[in-house]
Amino acid sequence: MYVPPSRQRPPGFEEIVESTLCPYAQTAVVRVLPPLGDEPIDTYFRRIAPEIRRRVSSAEADGTDAVLTELPVERVGSRPQELAPVLGAWIREIADEGSECLPDTVPARWRLKVAGSDVFVAVFTPDFGRRHARYTPDTRHVYVMLQPDSSFHRRLPEDSGRVRRSIRRRFARAGRDYDTTCPEAERFLPPCGGEEPTAWWEYSMKEVYR
Repeated sequence: MYVPPSRQRPPGFEEIVESTLCPYAQTAVVRVLPPLGDEPIDTYFRRIAPEIRRRVSSAEADGTDAVLTELPVERVGSRPQELAPVLGAWIREIADEGSECLPDTVPARWRLKVAGSDVFVAVFTPDFGRRHARYTPDTRHVYVMLQPDSSFHRRLPEDSGRVRRSIRRRFARAGRDYDTTCPEAERFLPPCGGEEPTAWWEYSMKEVYR
């Protein structure tokens, strides 16, 4: 089923864009999917999955930098521990066969593949707090942002390593540094403070019925 994306970024996510220290955020092309309504979460994920894959497959050609899913806190929660099974169920719907993480240890070099492309996922929630790199001031929603690798290649110059380090230093100086040494799967949904990472890959769809 085709799901037409909305034309405007949600107000809560717009606040994230305006407050982030990433210099590329303001001009990023973000495709926003319709928000979750009264339908079951698993039904919603199945409904939007084809559109997510379509957007990723055409990202390099149409300049898409990110695909955004907006989820109400009252339906999915806001703590990382609550969001872990939601993220796991969402990824299992959109991932290429064999790419989704399975229980037990996540390989350090694992990458999520959607429509044949490597992608990065970032979850934003108000529970992270203002000093966290993934904080959102919107207390009613959490946001799951998927970023195709083509966006990184298009936005960053050839010396992308230097630019990435510069951006990370900006976040660190603002007290919003984040760990880039852990496996990528753990960076999708980082912990709050000194907590252990939430293992979203250990959950299945049946654990998020609400």
